[in-house]
Amino acid sequence: MVLKKLSASLLLVILTGCGGGGDGTADTSPNVATVQLTTSTQVAPVTVVTPAVVNPFQTPAKLQHDKYRLAIIDYRFDPPASNKDINGNHTTSFEAVKPMIDKSKAIGFTGILLTLQIPVNIKTGLVAYYDQPPNVKTLPKDLWKVVEYAKNNDMQVWLALGMVDSITDGWAPIKFDKFSEQFLFNNLIEAEKSIAITAQKYKVDGIYVGGCSWGLESQEHVHYWKQLIDQVKTVFTGKLAYNTCIITDTPIWNYVDYVSIFLVSSLSKTPVYDLRTIVGLYNKTVHGIDEVAALQQLHKKYGKKLILFAGIKKADTGVGIDPPGFWDMMFTGAWEQKSVNVDQRMYLLKTQAFIEMIHRSLPDITDGMAFNEFAPWLEEVSFTKPNNPVYIYYCCSWNLTHDLDVQKTLNYYFSKPWGHTTLQ
Repeated sequence: MVLKKLSASLLLVILTGCGGGGDGTADTSPNVATVQLTTSTQVAPVTVVTPAVVNPFQTPAKLQHDKYRLAIIDYRFDPPASNKDINGNHTTSFEAVKPMIDKSKAIGFTGILLTLQIPVNIKTGLVAYYDQPPNVKTLPKDLWKVVEYAKNNDMQVWLALGMVDSITDGWAPIKFDKFSEQFLFNNLIEAEKSIAITAQKYKVDGIYVGGCSWGLESQEHVHYWKQLIDQVKTVFTGKLAYNTCIITDTPIWNYVDYVSIFLVSSLSKTPVYDLRTIVGLYNKTVHGIDEVAALQQLHKKYGKKLILFAGIKKADTGVGIDPPGFWDMMFTGAWEQKSVNVDQRMYLLKTQAFIEMIHRSLPDITDGMAFNEFAPWLEEVSFTKPNNPVYIYYCCSWNLTHDLDVQKTLNYYFSKPWGHTTLQ
């Protein structure tokens, strides 16, 4: 996934009250309990009426074993213990994350992808878990409890181990002037192998050994990636993947099980409100690229199935066109007040179009879809004010946590067989 700037405090998105689970049929008969009060005076029974809970989701369809839909949970590391959500739970605790897993399953996701991170000091090449007190960057303390819960609920579990700058939590611009590339990868191998050993014990289904490491994806670096992948394979028998953040070519895919891409597509410079038109734009983006053909070619070249990440933002000036300065806050850390326009109608159409494009053009060569994102750390109560610049940024990026409209949109497709399309 595209990794984002993380501040010491984190964001609360106000709860909108989505339910989940069940067979999709609302129980319209209220639960009625009659309570007899025992007092010295005869009184009439008191009738307590509990409103019926209406399940907003249809029953998910059962997928064939080699297809899956992953809900991304942005997990990373534990923020300070003082960071609580609206229910009083530590933001990354099992109690805070469990409802997100339950919601994911109710929507129809067949698994979760926990995005962790390997924080690297870009000046020393060392894995640095303690660069920014009090925000230590060690794995969340409830990580394996979360994994076990998801597995016990018949969900796949994947881990994403992306290398990030230990200070900014974003892209790590590595320069090999003070340390060697071998030194860096030796440290990555030690960190990832340790996690993979425990992942094997908990029957984790897959691991992303990295992703979006711009500048380290070309042929001259692949020798080191192969070392890392070979070492992880000595302790982990599940699937391995690497994802790029745009449609590009990396020889890393020769050594993992999937060609995986974060599909952030610039499709139109102006808003489009017709589903068929948006789907067609994947065949000719604003840069003149036929992305469908490009994905088919990558499948053919590497002989690997695809996992495609939905990079669908709520706010843009067209279809996949970032508003001016949208990414400035991520790369600079300057969280300034910005006015952005959220076009919910087009956001839902873009979500549909992503699925329709895969189902129409790539159903046989795509094994998985991954959707951003449930974000436990965004629930921290200090971000309840909607004028908070971090709130403004993330609410207009991608977040599934409380967006019932997009949850229902996903659930509609997830209640149908793989390959279902509404377009003829």
